[in-house]
Amino acid sequence: MSGDGEAARAERRSPRPPDISRAGLERAALGYLERFDSSVANLRRVLRERIRRARQRSSEPVDAEVAKAHIEELLVRYQESGLLDDRRFGANLLLGLRRRGVSSRAARLKLLSKGVAEELVLELMSREAEEAPGDAEFDAALAYVKKRRLGHYRRAKPSAEAAAVEQWQEPERLAPGKSERGLARPIEEHKRGFGNRQGSGRRQGFGRQQGFGRRQSPEARLRDKDLAALARRGFSFDVARRALDTPPEE
Repeated sequence: MSGDGEAARAERRSPRPPDISRAGLERAALGYLERFDSSVANLRRVLRERIRRARQRSSEPVDAEVAKAHIEELLVRYQESGLLDDRRFGANLLLGLRRRGVSSRAARLKLLSKGVAEELVLELMSREAEEAPGDAEFDAALAYVKKRRLGHYRRAKPSAEAAAVEQWQEPERLAPGKSERGLARPIEEHKRGFGNRQGSGRRQGFGRQQGFGRRQSPEARLRDKDLAALARRGFSFDVARRALDTPPEE
């Protein structure tokens, strides 16, 4: 745990109002920028929050307008010196998000939440599409598949689902002369038992997920879960399917 983080938390816990003089605001701004890169709007939000806390805790009147003027002076100076640069901040944040497997839609929302102007967000994402050697959205989806170990990257481990897959495939590995009819009942019983462990299949919508009573293999259920996970991250069905179908590199 960093010393700067400890100091910031101690200040928030302190009953004393934060220092919102010109010097106090500058110390707070530089302390924040030592730990994090920031957009202009985000640093403004951080420093104005300091004013809000000062007004809550101070027993004396607080001139918020003077403090806000000090903040704007700092922001102008930091932009002129290059300490603050929204274009650099947005480009670095977008690159980091994509490498972590974040979709275009989620990345756009993240950039906006960090104070990057919408016009600049659109420009950065257009430039990414032009300069990326391949499909940036697919690359991000594949990065998420690898990170979460979905599809081909799923770790083999003993589980109820793995056992179900093994039993489902068992008729294909019958010994010569072995009757498939003898295995049909145990397999059906296993599948019914697997559904019951999830709760009542019909009450939980389990039957509907299988497609109006159509029997669905455990592999298909796992694939549906993987597709749903990628959809929740903002990836389209086509991109999610391509990412899941891409085998690991040798």
